[in-house]
Amino acid sequence: MASQGAHPACLFLALTLLITGAATAILCSAILTNHWEVITFDKTRVASIAAKHNATHTLTWLWNGKVGKVSVQP
Repeated sequence: MASQGAHPACLFLALTLLITGAATAILCSAILTNHWEVITFDKTRVASIAAKHNATHTLTWLWNGKVGKVSVQP
């Protein structure tokens, strides 16, 4: 009897395992690098935006000026 190739279910399983493995590798690299957590802003620009909306926005600098907290009052 001649070979008919791989069964469609086997191909679907192999494709699922390949995509799952790639997604897991990408997620692990994102978690282990810690670079996705770093966001930097220009302090003067943030202060000017908060000052423009001074009636509703309050800017507070925390942790020796490394973190800015903007509170918005309705």
